Amino acid sequence: MLTRLAKENGVELGMTAISKAPDQTQTELVIGALIITAGFPLCYYLRRLFYPCLTISELTNAEKCLNDTFNNAYSALSLCGHDLEDITQAKLRLEERASTIRSKGYQGPASFWKTRLGIDVALIPSIVDWYNDTEELERKILGIVERVKCARINHELNMRETTYAPADAQPVAITGREVDRPQALRHRNRRPDPPVPEVIASAVSTVADA
Repeated sequence: MLTRLAKENGVELGMTAISKAPDQTQTELVIGALIITAGFPLCYYLRRLFYPCLTISELTNAEKCLNDTFNNAYSALSLCGHDLEDITQAKLRLEERASTIRSKGYQGPASFWKTRLGIDVALIPSIVDWYNDTEELERKILGIVERVKCARINHELNMRETTYAPADAQPVAITGREVDRPQALRHRNRRPDPPVPEVIASAVSTVADA
């Protein structure tokens, strides 16, 4: 009797374990799918945050952004003289490096990373260095643009302050004995005229007669 009960209990426990196993496996699969679903965008975001340029297509897009920044600055007449020459030479050197990287990327066998993700592992260091130099040049161009813009604004402000300044704020110029001031101010501050010789002689004679 005991043996029979033990066998029946064992069968029931085994069936319970078997029935719970699929539920646990399904839960683990769901959790794994959620982790992968949430982890892939996070990894992509972190990759774009720390390494925004790793592929040939991203290199080409960064080069277009640099050209747009340069053309806008040149059209606004913000680049001239030595600044224009230095920026142009630096941009041409970066274009040469980008062309060399693209040429190497189109050569050689197509690996899994290059075919599926567009990443050539051998070119990643060169692309990262090129992108850092491109960002530095772009910041330099934007700095020159803002510097020239600030100088133009200050010049316009000075011209407007000089042109539209109030009358009492105009500089006073001394010409001869009088000062170029408004009429009322000149008469208010004017000293009395010195006595003429005839008036002096008449006053002296009057005193003598007395």
